[in-house]
Amino acid sequence: MNYHVIEFVLAHGGGYRRNVSLARMLHLKVHAWNLRRLMANAPAPDIIVSAMPTTEACLVALNYARRRGVPVVVDIRDEWPQDYLRWLSPALRPVGRLLLAPAFFALRKVCREAYALAAVSEHQLAYGLSAARRPPAARDRVFHTGARRVSHNSEIVAKEIETWRKSGLTEDRFVCSFSGTLSPSRPLGPVIDAVKRLSSRIPITLAIAGRGDREAEYRAHAAGHPAIRFEGWINAVQMAALFEVSDVLLAPYHADYGFSMPTKIFDYLAAGKAIVSSCPGEAEQLLKEKNCGLQYRYDDSAGLEAVLLKLYEDPQTCRALGQTARACFEREFALDLILERYADHLETLVSEIRQGRAAPTTVS
Repeated sequence: MNYHVIEFVLAHGGGYRRNVSLARMLHLKVHAWNLRRLMANAPAPDIIVSAMPTTEACLVALNYARRRGVPVVVDIRDEWPQDYLRWLSPALRPVGRLLLAPAFFALRKVCREAYALAAVSEHQLAYGLSAARRPPAARDRVFHTGARRVSHNSEIVAKEIETWRKSGLTEDRFVCSFSGTLSPSRPLGPVIDAVKRLSSRIPITLAIAGRGDREAEYRAHAAGHPAIRFEGWINAVQMAALFEVSDVLLAPYHADYGFSMPTKIFDYLAAGKAIVSSCPGEAEQLLKEKNCGLQYRYDDSAGLEAVLLKLYEDPQTCRALGQTARACFEREFALDLILERYADHLETLVSEIRQGRAAPTTVS
């Protein structure tokens, strides 16, 4: 058996509490400064993978790589800094774009000078290629975030399942669950309205697990309705058990926030339950092509109501969607499979450069 020694060296950044804040901006600068210091005298690797965000860290990696003749793969995880603009009202976005001009300039530089681009979705890859102002190449690839295969102790999970059942998520109820951040990008208002109306016709329960800046608003919207529960923050074992007692897992995503293939979709696929989603783009295409869930428009409460009623009235189809979801996860989106494909790709890039079939850097 071959063993490899892996050393993790962490660059301190200071930390921040809110995604959009001056503290985060300072964190990025401090992190980049510390990263530059740590890399200054580090031995040259075969290849560098630099995640974006942040552009600050990517610029440090590219400057180091240029001096050492090392190829850099920029891995696009978010549409940075475009995501900042989405938090602004449409009227303020032109001003925000002007203020963020240096960040967009850095984005173009990072994507243009990278040897290759990787991304967590086709949408993110297209974003990077647009910034680089070039067509896709064979070395540019998508590697989804995927999800880990659940390996919790079965006895502990069973106890949590029993706890959920005793709390009211019983087998005679149609349980719909959401787990995630309670934020504007996850519009739960239409979901709450749909469940309120359905509760007078079918034994439905909506379980909402998570925290966020819209929690108070959503609680007020639910107005203490007995069919709607706010579970707060739950740990990984509790979440696995909640998914197990659920009939449907909800993925409400607002169309204006740039989501295409969010991580939550892979967690839901791994759980093996029917997915009901409003996420447009690749997630919608996946649910349709793989037949593992149903789609609704994020602001169409009546449409969601019809979808949930259909699944309640046809439990065989509901279960079949979940089984297909789990099979799709095992075949394509288990994290170990994705990481293996990613590693193979990086080795191929290094091999091509060593054999003189490609230049290690792109001329800006």
